[in-house]
Amino acid sequence: MTIGNEVVSGDIENTNASWLARRLEELGVVVKLVAAVPDEVDAIADIVSREAPRVDHLLVTGGLGGTPDDVTREAVSAAFGLEQEEHPEIAARLRARFQRAPDYAARWARLPRGARPVEIEHGGAPGFVLQNVFVFPGLPGEMRPMFETVADELRREQPIAAWRRTFETRESEIAAVLVEAGRRYPDVLVGSYPAFTPEGPRVDAEALKGHLDGLILAILSGGPAHGYALIEELRTRSGGSLDLPEGTVYPALHRLEAQGLVRSAWSSGTGRRRRVYRLTRRGRGTLAERRREWEALTRAVEGVFA
Repeated sequence: MTIGNEVVSGDIENTNASWLARRLEELGVVVKLVAAVPDEVDAIADIVSREAPRVDHLLVTGGLGGTPDDVTREAVSAAFGLEQEEHPEIAARLRARFQRAPDYAARWARLPRGARPVEIEHGGAPGFVLQNVFVFPGLPGEMRPMFETVADELRREQPIAAWRRTFETRESEIAAVLVEAGRRYPDVLVGSYPAFTPEGPRVDAEALKGHLDGLILAILSGGPAHGYALIEELRTRSGGSLDLPEGTVYPALHRLEAQGLVRSAWSSGTGRRRRVYRLTRRGRGTLAERRREWEALTRAVEGVFA
């Protein structure tokens, strides 16, 4: 949920929501709802109180400054029926950091009672976590690093990867195929995105599923590799489509090692000490199974398109 009159009015693009949705997908989190809400206590509190019980996590950005329209702390407090209380140590740090307006900055330390503060170095207003509600500043330069401090709390077992193909056809002509693909593979989200170009109609068909583990196993089937080399190989083989951050790939490697699908050892053959990963026999069996699943899905869709 993004808070701000400027976002609701369209004066400012909701880049926080787009960035968070992509980042959450990398962590394996399925986004169910994206909302923009004006700077109004009742409107914010209504959505928080309604949606928080329905989801695992509710992420909120914006409205943590000290101007009259920054009411997120008050609204979240109201949603949970809580008073606000000052965190003295945070207030002291804010006063020391913002000496030109110390009392103004210190107000940012008044959080809902029982909330856990979330701070970043050289940041302004702190964010906070209250039960399953995560609240971050609206400034992207502060929101993004603050999100990373709690990202592991949100991480799921499997990241979400995507398969996309473009076909020169009309959406009406492939609708039945997409329905059938979704029926055969219920754990895959199948979607289509039509466009009309000077060359004629076009449809982008996309399938989403947690396939990062299988991709890593496929890379390692060609030989041992360290983490950075894996990332580069994924980027190269996908033509740049799979440009994954280290924060996504390394947890996947650790998970695969815990499952006995890969094993690792330190190597310093090039003068730099690196952890090198190898595919195990069990990993090769799992890779073969993943390949069969993915090839079946691909044939089901592309066979009809052809």
